[in-house]
Amino acid sequence: MPGAATPLSDALVAILLGMAVAEAGFVTASVPLTVAATDGVGDNERGLASGVLSTATELGNALGFAAVGAVIAAATATGPVVDTLLSGL
Repeated sequence: MPGAATPLSDALVAILLGMAVAEAGFVTASVPLTVAATDGVGDNERGLASGVLSTATELGNALGFAAVGAVIAAATATGPVVDTLLSGL
């Protein structure tokens, strides 16, 4: 039946909603985290502290996105090769 929900589409909706809520939290926390990270730092090192914070944020985003992608790929993949690869996890 066209338009019927499948377990895959339900999982995709759940993951996308979860990621949207998480991103809203990250955006809301961005300014307070920047202020907290640069508050106790001397004037001559604020740029360095801000850069370290930005790098850590980008690294965390990349790792989180890779983890979500790996979970989705593992959950939707089938076949003997995939079964062999996943048996070691």
